[in-house]
Amino acid sequence: MKFKCCLLTFLITTISLAQATQTLKVPKGIVYHFCDSAIIEKAKQVIKADIDGTGYALSGSKLTIGPLLWKRFDGIKTLHAIEGGNTSFQVDGKELRGKITQNLANSQKVWDEVRKEVKGKKYTLRKLSPDELRYFWSVIAAEIEEPLLILETDSHSYILNIAKADMKLNWIDEALQH
Repeated sequence: MKFKCCLLTFLITTISLAQATQTLKVPKGIVYHFCDSAIIEKAKQVIKADIDGTGYALSGSKLTIGPLLWKRFDGIKTLHAIEGGNTSFQVDGKELRGKITQNLANSQKVWDEVRKEVKGKKYTLRKLSPDELRYFWSVIAAEIEEPLLILETDSHSYILNIAKADMKLNWIDEALQH
């Protein structure tokens, strides 16, 4: 009897925790592919290590900077000077500019700026809200794959989309402010 009670308690706790880690309301019409919670946790660890340290575990040779973040980052001299990779996104009938880095060094420059803005501040890593998902969906116009997280501080919220195969950041943007 004790074993059954312990097993039942374990199952209820595990199910509750699993649901808490995967809580996300995906708006109708958005194709969203969840991944295992262990992969989400691994992505969070890599993000934290990159923010708190000096390494570039997240950085790959190509990084798409979405239009909201690029609008702000384009005004930074070192980032404005990044050659090539100019792109545009159609959002709500408007053409918005973005950037795709063409090499590891430029991806690291972008990440350095994010790290500079976040370092020393309290931040959280969380899943996207339905409004944030709608925005991301409108910009990428493709199926969404996890890990997809918000890196949130008091002053900025960044959308981070990481390739689960190699844990490299492949998309970054500023989340819509409410």
